[in-house]
Amino acid sequence: MAPGAVDALAFRAAMLRALCSADEAGAWLRLRSASESIADLALSTVQAVDEYAVEQRGASDGADLIMVLGFRLTNDGRASQRLLRRLEVTSRLATDLPDAKVLVSGGAVGLTAVSEASVMARRLRQLGVASERVLIERHSRDTLENIQYGRQFAADENARSVIVVSDEPHLTRATSLLRLTGEFEKVSPVSSAPHRAFTAVERSATYRDALRLRGFRLHAERTPDLEARFVEIDGVDASVTCDTAQ
Repeated sequence: MAPGAVDALAFRAAMLRALCSADEAGAWLRLRSASESIADLALSTVQAVDEYAVEQRGASDGADLIMVLGFRLTNDGRASQRLLRRLEVTSRLATDLPDAKVLVSGGAVGLTAVSEASVMARRLRQLGVASERVLIERHSRDTLENIQYGRQFAADENARSVIVVSDEPHLTRATSLLRLTGEFEKVSPVSSAPHRAFTAVERSATYRDALRLRGFRLHAERTPDLEARFVEIDGVDASVTCDTAQ
């Protein structure tokens, strides 16, 4: 079986897990028959995401780096209320942790040529965060790239403990990915908004990015049969996980 086909089996098994489908166990068995080592890696990856998804959110008692993740700007390059809330939380954390650097992460996405990070850095300065504390990552276009670029900044700063600022359900995905790198002693998620359901759709996206982080070559698209099932349950809280894998 071609390597790409094996990766596709891993992706399908993960998507069935997100759906809590009775077909999940069979999907893992098919993957294991193709490659036991890849099946072990894929299953351990999604199980790690499940563990992170049920952890409590809250403030941290310290960190070397505060990483705030961007959100799509308006068409004329302004921050949305959602992004402004993230920055307000970040400014308070920066006040409480005066020795921590602050990383703003987000490129130019959508119809504007302005990067999210540049707008975020400007707003943090307005909120009183000193410019020399702010690190600007302006190339990422999605959550996985936030983490891939962000870990490079963290390494440059010798950061071993990180606070991630976003809101749910995005926060769970970002925190899971950062922890899966294995490069940090502590990763603390801090939410900028009230709880929102971690739906099956968001869980599937988290599984997808986690597998990609671990080296799986996956496409973002789901097969038509799976897409129809996700549409059917869109909005349903999937924070309670199922475990049917064998």
